Amino acid sequence: MTALTATRLAALLLGAADRALAQTAASAPRVFAITATATRFEAPAEVAAGPVTFTLVNRARVAVEAQLLAVRDDHTPAEAIELLLAGQPRPDWIVAAGGVGPLAPGLRAGVTQSLPPGSYVVLSLLPDTARVPQYRRGYITGFRATGRGVLAREDSIVAELNVGSRFQFLRISYRNGRRISLGGRELSLATPILRGERALEVNIGQGQSHQIALVRMDSSVVLRHYVAWLAGGQRGRAPGRPWGGVAVTPPGRQVWIRARLEPGTYWLLCTAPHGARRGFETGEYTQFVVR
Repeated sequence: MTALTATRLAALLLGAADRALAQTAASAPRVFAITATATRFEAPAEVAAGPVTFTLVNRARVAVEAQLLAVRDDHTPAEAIELLLAGQPRPDWIVAAGGVGPLAPGLRAGVTQSLPPGSYVVLSLLPDTARVPQYRRGYITGFRATGRGVLAREDSIVAELNVGSRFQFLRISYRNGRRISLGGRELSLATPILRGERALEVNIGQGQSHQIALVRMDSSVVLRHYVAWLAGGQRGRAPGRPWGGVAVTPPGRQVWIRARLEPGTYWLLCTAPHGARRGFETGEYTQFVVR
């Protein structure tokens, strides 16, 4: 091999490495931090489009969520916020787009998802003790996603969950190569998820939107009691502790729930209305154990 050929080959290899590094960087999730204070949301005004990890930090005294709404057709976040605060019906140019499910005070949780360029609003739709939606008390803000969007990827997946008319765990995978096939079974004491920072992959099936609450609770608690407590303004002792999850997300999406899981029993349940009943009332729930 001549010196010139070797130089060209080295340049080609270096170029390929640079392109691979650039592609990896482009698909790495950006972090969009949302902080719930005692009275409002604090968040950046802009984020790069593409894979984004929405991280909710709850410093309020009650559980809050971070529902993401896409603002379409050249409307602005300010227009959407004004309309929502006025109590007007949500028009078809404001659509649910994911986000972080209900989270108890003092906790941090997140969701990684693909975010197309455009305008967005993030708000909490949970009611307060007077049954007023929290966004009307200050838990609402707008932002823009700029640049070119690419699909999100996640290499630190621990458990994969298919969501449809039933919730089915498929497998557990850890970075050390350990892999356990589940085939739709619940994660029992024999096959628990190990404690720590975890990413749960959620594949939302076609057909309808889902809202998936992650709750740490005793397995004897009836799910409808927890949902009634949350929907009733969080009055009295909580029958479970909201640990994050996924806010209302359209069908056909793939997202990753990110949370620090402590030992205990957890439920994943759909709280979105499907006709006259909520998802968990039609079998859209599952349980798992963290050791």
